[in-house]
Amino acid sequence: MYLRKTFTQMESLVRQGASVRTIFSNSAASLDSRFGSSDKFLKLATDITGYPPILTIPDAEPIGPGKNV
Repeated sequence: MYLRKTFTQMESLVRQGASVRTIFSNSAASLDSRFGSSDKFLKLATDITGYPPILTIPDAEPIGPGKNV
């Protein structure tokens, strides 16, 4: 349920013109759970936002304090 709400909000933001970037922890990006497969969530995030998810700390560095994308 929470994941559905999250992806619904992402879709809404994108429809309103926002540039949305997702960041997945190593666990979220690689482990399947009772909520679904990690591959499904990564693909859904990419399909909604048009950007591949950020998966590593070095890749997330440019959006850190004061260096927003």
